[in-house]
Amino acid sequence: MSRRFFHILILCCLSLSLCAQPVDFSQTPGNYIYTNPAFAGNNNCPTLYTSYRIKHFGNGNLYSTNFLSFDNYASVINTDIGFTLLHDIQNSIFHTTGFSAIFAKDILLTKGVMLKYGLGLGYFYSTINREKLIFSDMLNPFSPEIGVSGEELSTKTQHLYDIEPCLLLYTYNIYAGITAKHIQEYFRKNSFVNPLHSTISIHAGGYFETSRGATLKYLYQWYPHLNICIAPSSSYTQLGMLVQKNIFEFGIAFRENFSLNTESFIFFVGFVQKKYKFAYNCDITLNSRKRNFWNTHEISLSYTFECREQRRKLGAVQSPRG
Repeated sequence: MSRRFFHILILCCLSLSLCAQPVDFSQTPGNYIYTNPAFAGNNNCPTLYTSYRIKHFGNGNLYSTNFLSFDNYASVINTDIGFTLLHDIQNSIFHTTGFSAIFAKDILLTKGVMLKYGLGLGYFYSTINREKLIFSDMLNPFSPEIGVSGEELSTKTQHLYDIEPCLLLYTYNIYAGITAKHIQEYFRKNSFVNPLHSTISIHAGGYFETSRGATLKYLYQWYPHLNICIAPSSSYTQLGMLVQKNIFEFGIAFRENFSLNTESFIFFVGFVQKKYKFAYNCDITLNSRKRNFWNTHEISLSYTFECREQRRKLGAVQSPRG
């Protein structure tokens, strides 16, 4: 192990706080509940979505995220509701598991234009894998062996609540929204471990189709999307386009990570049916200092259950339906 690597680890461990990276997904049009909880219930029928994302797969430090969501319209309370489960591993050190409940309501602004507001309330449990940390007292300049540390972390586990307000403006073809993830972190001052980051997400997209003579032979469906994520440790902008022809979907997006000064292209492929959709994407880093450019992968599966039409409501825009 090189001296430079040791120095980096020592500096990290002697920092006043341990900071994880915010959770992010490349499939923002498909993972609409994570993108903006106000999308809950817009399909009018129960929808189940699950995804798995892994980053830096070939670098030895595992960044992986498992996500599951379920949303539907609850006629009993006349409210759109949703539930999410998330398990995230950051650099093989931070392990965070969380559950959220979502509530959202529509307001008709004018004919064909809806404003939707929502709120996500959740609980997260976070732990630190101490075995992956190296402290200064573990290093001996006269020995290549790594010793046992006497250091004690002031906080090894945390029980956290989570609040996520959101707004969504949409018509049948386009949408624009904003959400404040983990907004309670703005008010947390004395935390040694910070597994959650307050993050502002601004997003927009739409649905367009081109056809000749209204025949399926010439029908193409276009899904442009934009997502701007602003967080203390990592901010980025993603701009992309998905195209669907019959049951096949493909697309490309460009992502600019500001804090890390890196760019990447994202390639999407998918298989779409009436009730379910399978999608895969690979993020290719352009200016990585390491040789492994194909180091981020994401896979997802969504299923929409059959149901009776429960209400007369302006349909959600096509793009985030997954």
